[in-house]
Amino acid sequence: MDQRDKAMWVHTLWDPLDEMHQSPLNSKKEGIRVAAYCRISKGNTNYRSLENQVSYYSNYIYNKPNWKFVGVYIDNQISGGTIEHRNGFKRMLRHAREGKIDLILTKSISRFSRNTKEILEVLQQLKESGTTVYFEREGVEVSKGLSSLVLETHAAMAQDFIEGVSNLVKFSYQKRLNEGRPYFHEMYGYDLVEPGGKDMVKINEEEAEVVRWIFNQFIGGATYADITRELIHRGIKTKKGNDRWAHTQIRKIINAIAYTGNKRAKAQTKDLFTGKITGSGPYKEQYLIENSHPAIISMDVFNRAQARVEKNKRTKKQIRTPISNPLKYRVFCGRCGKLVRRKNDYRYGCAYTNASVKLCDLELIKTYDLVAMGLRGLFKRMMGLTIIATKNRKNITYEMVDPLGRSEKTLKEDFRLMLRDLERILIRVNQNDHFEFQRLKYFTDIEIAKRQNQIELIKRLEDEYSSFEDKVGRIEDDREYRNDALVWLKTIRGIDHFINAATIEMVRAWMTKLTIYSGSAYVIEWIDEKTTTIGQEEIPGVVEAAENKRLERESRLKKQEKPLLNDLINFEAAEDSLKDNENSKAWRKEELLVEATAITADSKSLAKINNKNIPMRDVVVLERGLSIKDIGDLKKNILKNRMSQLKQEEKKKLRVAAYCRVSTEMDEQKLSLQTQLAYYNYKILSNPLWELAGIYADEGVSGTITERRDDFNRMIEDAKKGKIDMIITKSISRFSRNVVDVLGTLKTLHELEPACVCYFEKENLKSNDPNSSLILSLMATVAEEEIVSLSNSITWGVQSLAQRGTISRRTDMYGYTIDKNREWHIVEEEAEAVRLMYQLFIEGKNIFEIVEHLNELGIKSPKGSDYWSYNTIREILRNEKYLGDYEFQKYYTKVAGSVRKANNGQVPKYYIEEHHQAIID
Repeated sequence: MDQRDKAMWVHTLWDPLDEMHQSPLNSKKEGIRVAAYCRISKGNTNYRSLENQVSYYSNYIYNKPNWKFVGVYIDNQISGGTIEHRNGFKRMLRHAREGKIDLILTKSISRFSRNTKEILEVLQQLKESGTTVYFEREGVEVSKGLSSLVLETHAAMAQDFIEGVSNLVKFSYQKRLNEGRPYFHEMYGYDLVEPGGKDMVKINEEEAEVVRWIFNQFIGGATYADITRELIHRGIKTKKGNDRWAHTQIRKIINAIAYTGNKRAKAQTKDLFTGKITGSGPYKEQYLIENSHPAIISMDVFNRAQARVEKNKRTKKQIRTPISNPLKYRVFCGRCGKLVRRKNDYRYGCAYTNASVKLCDLELIKTYDLVAMGLRGLFKRMMGLTIIATKNRKNITYEMVDPLGRSEKTLKEDFRLMLRDLERILIRVNQNDHFEFQRLKYFTDIEIAKRQNQIELIKRLEDEYSSFEDKVGRIEDDREYRNDALVWLKTIRGIDHFINAATIEMVRAWMTKLTIYSGSAYVIEWIDEKTTTIGQEEIPGVVEAAENKRLERESRLKKQEKPLLNDLINFEAAEDSLKDNENSKAWRKEELLVEATAITADSKSLAKINNKNIPMRDVVVLERGLSIKDIGDLKKNILKNRMSQLKQEEKKKLRVAAYCRVSTEMDEQKLSLQTQLAYYNYKILSNPLWELAGIYADEGVSGTITERRDDFNRMIEDAKKGKIDMIITKSISRFSRNVVDVLGTLKTLHELEPACVCYFEKENLKSNDPNSSLILSLMATVAEEEIVSLSNSITWGVQSLAQRGTISRRTDMYGYTIDKNREWHIVEEEAEAVRLMYQLFIEGKNIFEIVEHLNELGIKSPKGSDYWSYNTIREILRNEKYLGDYEFQKYYTKVAGSVRKANNGQVPKYYIEEHHQAIID
């Protein structure tokens, strides 16, 4: 071998390409860990479908001799629009991250998720975990080497399907509204004419009497709280048959125009993916259908109630910060069995007690009392100690009483053992993570019972299975608390430190349920299914007293002839309480800028549709940004308001911004950017209906990620502040070359009030077009695939050159300069510094000493600084290039522009000997 051939000798350290393409689905390798995911949608009560899926995948996996069954993860009656509430799905992802799953099988992409953005994010996480997913219906296998174009296309189609169904339902509903035929749901005071039907309601006279009484009391000056307490005292049941009324229920009744016989439709909006219901807001179109059903109160009564509502409104709306509750669904009242809820930062209260002490008289529990309860339970169970908490003005003090009278040394040893046992409990629960096998056993037992037609056994097993799923959900929810507690235990220095540092979050790590009878009597259920009772002797008396109180109340209500007395107030007398609102009608007329269009329904066509004689109804379309305050004035002002709207439209201009981007700082692309800036300035300023909101431009920045695109992020922030109505850009690829970023950003802009529209000129697509969702997803996928394909081609070319010993590096490094022909030349001054570093290190100097020595000699660092860093010298001492060799692809990036990662076999790695002149031996 001559010198040149020797110089071109290449060692392949790692070439995993063949292994990457060896699919776990078809591999003969032993011990492949396989799981399956099943889901049935919300509203689908076909329990048999879920059983069939579990049975199919279990048998399929077990019949593969080289596969190892991990489990079947399920989500029952949960939408695929988001993963937020899908505990089975999230549990499967956690197991994948923990390296427990090699392959996941699922029926189709739509079963996995119907949200394109989420499915792409999840699949990226699974790829990084080394987990492959196989979608049976599409025949698509997601592995490291697979192009994402096919997958993203199927994902977009899955989302488009659910959006298409949603749009069809919306269209049908819209058509009914235009014809004056709204859907009805059960509400207090009304019953559905046909059970399960939605076409018509009838008055429930008993409930209607209560509704009239509520309006009379409110107009007469009673508060929501007054009315709530009186309803509970008189034993009036809610629509669902509960004894407890809430202030929000009364407020909802008072504000419901439906009690006047007029139906307000589309007052709420439901997010397709999250299921979150919100008010339609000022920018959503609403409908008012007059005389749609029988009235319980008159329009005059409703207007009087609304006048008082307006009078009582705060001038400045208070912004309430949501109160987190670490013990949510974990604390119960032992007297009535209801949840104990967090009222504020300092107190917890029984749900019934909060409504009325007549329902339950459990005293309010302070936050520190709950911590003390947990500590008492822990120390009683683990050490037999009694903990007494005392609250003074400044802090809480704890006193420890030992009934056994142990010495301080013995207590310390017992406490050490307690910490060990507490840690073991948490570790054991975390490691006992094989619920999928227990679930499979339940499904098998239920299947056998059904084949044998054992009705009672089926019911018992299904109840046990339901309890099992609740338990699994609680354990999964508490995992983060257990992990935090394990870290916290390592910091404990003694008993006093443990007691004083304990918080509700730490206590919850071991406690799954707390049943409170009083401040000194309660029962704690622990994570290991053991229980501790405090105040055992007091509990029977508390339970008996609560039961006697309940029976006494029931007896009193039975003797009560009518739930409500004839205490309706006189409306003329009530006018005195509304004197301040004498001019309220005139004031409302001034405020009532309701832009509306009356649509008269054809009674004959309605009768033909329903086969009933339905009276003609007026349908009023409430334009965006407006509301109802006085129905009488509404129809009189339709023409006036329409003219007002036209004048406003003439004055208001659309605030339009443009976004431009070029990927490099080359002269040609700089000229392209200048051309784009000039074009959009002229385009927006020349349109009389548009107002320039800004030109945003990023130069020399990749479109694969948004982090370093300063102007793009500034534009999105301005849109969130309401400064932009529409964004124009050349194409989807200019906007972003990352599908997840495109979909996420468009969703954010769409959810703004008002929504900000994006217009892509090249594709001629607007983001607010309901028919453009699928096309946008596909075009974004193509834009991403273009750069991925280009990146792969360049990478392949660079790798091919590396295999022949040619490296395309042009960036200088310390000790070397590289010319245009890729020839490496030694920089002697820097090379002497490199040799000195190696010599000092061989002599036994550590890196810190070498740093100090170089600084003393005044040798400049690679960046020209007078001071060297530890990391710089460490990297030089580790770098094989000073030997004249070159290790190619030490690091890699998954996507152009993404974070560089160490190459541990993800891509080929090559070691080229005698690549260039060496500085050291």
